[in-house]
Amino acid sequence: MIEIYTPIHVHSHFSMGDAILRIPNYIKKCEQLNIKSASLTEHGNLCSSYLFSRECLNAGIKAIIGCEVYISESGDTVEEIKVAAKEKKEEEGHEAERQKLRSHLLLIAKDYKGYSNLVNLTNEAFKERFYRKPLTLHRLVLEKGEGLIVTTACLASAFSQACENDNYKKFIGLLSQYKEAFKNDFYLEIQINERDELLKYNDWLIKASKGLKINLVFGLDAHYLDKEDAYMRDVALAIQRKKTINDKDFASDIKDLHVKTIKEICNQNIIDPKILEEALENTNEIAEKCSFSFTFDGYKFPKLDTKKIQTELITITLNRLEQLELPEDKKDVYMQRLKYELKVLKKHNLFGYFYILREALQQVRNNNGLVGYGRGSAAGSLFCYLADITYVDPLKFGLSFERFINEDRGKIQMKLDIE
Repeated sequence: MIEIYTPIHVHSHFSMGDAILRIPNYIKKCEQLNIKSASLTEHGNLCSSYLFSRECLNAGIKAIIGCEVYISESGDTVEEIKVAAKEKKEEEGHEAERQKLRSHLLLIAKDYKGYSNLVNLTNEAFKERFYRKPLTLHRLVLEKGEGLIVTTACLASAFSQACENDNYKKFIGLLSQYKEAFKNDFYLEIQINERDELLKYNDWLIKASKGLKINLVFGLDAHYLDKEDAYMRDVALAIQRKKTINDKDFASDIKDLHVKTIKEICNQNIIDPKILEEALENTNEIAEKCSFSFTFDGYKFPKLDTKKIQTELITITLNRLEQLELPEDKKDVYMQRLKYELKVLKKHNLFGYFYILREALQQVRNNNGLVGYGRGSAAGSLFCYLADITYVDPLKFGLSFERFINEDRGKIQMKLDIE
C-alpha cells in the first residue's frame, strides 16, 4: 500500500462560507502525517496562495497552488447568465439555479506560466463575469491553460452533471476536449465522500479512464481539518445560505470532508484497491510536475533620490489639483489642505513610501488588476487622492486627514491603516 500521498483538492477558510480549515493547522497535520507536498485550491480565488506557500516553506513542505474555478454553463456574459438564472429559478427553484447554471473545475499551477494564466483567468472571472460567483468559461480554460494541470473536480462539475443526466455522449465529448488540450496534464478525479451519486460517477470516470487513456487521481475535497469539525462547517454553510442548521430546508453536505490519512482513504471500500492506489500515486505525480513557488527572500526596495521624488510627487499633485478646475474659493481650501498634508509627509519622510505605492498601483491597473477606491483612514488623504493612490475626494465627503496620519502619530499608524 502506498505510504504517502499529496492532498489534492483542499479548501481553507479563504473559500468563504464553504470551508473552515485553517492553514497553519492544515500544515501541522501534514507534518504529522509525514506529507511532503500539499495543495490548496480555493473556490474561485487565489487569496490564500502566498500565505499557504510561506507556511509550507517554513515546514519544509512543497506547496501546490491551484483553484477550483466556477464555470458558467448558461452564457458568456452576465446578461445572458441572469436571463438563464431567472428562467431556471422559475422552473425549478433557487437550488436548481445555483447548481445547474455553473460547474466546478480544478486547476493547478504547474509552473510560473500556469500560475500567471490562473491569475488571469480568475481575475477576468471577477471583473467580466461575476454573477453570485466569479465565472469563467470552458473555452477560456481550453485556450489559456498553458502551464496548468486540470482535474474534473467534484460532483458539481460539468462532467458529473452529464453523468447525472445519463448523457454519456456529452460526458465523453467534454472529457475528450480537455484531453486534447491538456494531454497528460488532465486527470479524472475520483473521490470517496459519503454520497450515493459518487458511486455512479466514479464508475463513469474509471470506465472513461480506460477508454480515453486518461489518468485517475484521488481528490480529497477537504473543507475542514478533522472529522469532528463537520458540525462547524454546517454552521458556516447555514450562515452562507441565510438559514440555521435547524431549518427544515437546510440540508448539510456530507460529513467526511476532512484531511484523511492513507488508512482512512483505503478503508472506505468504495473503489477497487488497485485503482485507488493508482489514483493516490498520481497525486504524487502531480506534485512532482509542479515547480511554481513564490520567492521569499525579503523585501527589495529601489534606491530613491528623495529630493527628486518629493519634487515629482508635489508636481503631480499640484497639476492634478489644477485639473479639477475648482472655483477660487474651493481651490484655496484644497490648496491649504494639500500644503498641510505635504508638510506632514515631509516631516515623517514618507515620500519614498508613497512613490513606491503609487508605482505598484499603476502596474496593477495597467495589467487590468482590481484596485479599490480607498480603504479606511487612507481615504482621508487629499494627497493620496491627487496622486491617484485612492479614488476618494476627502474634502467632498468631509474626511479627516488626521485619522490617517498627523504630526504626532507618524508613519507606524499610517502603515497599519493603509495596508
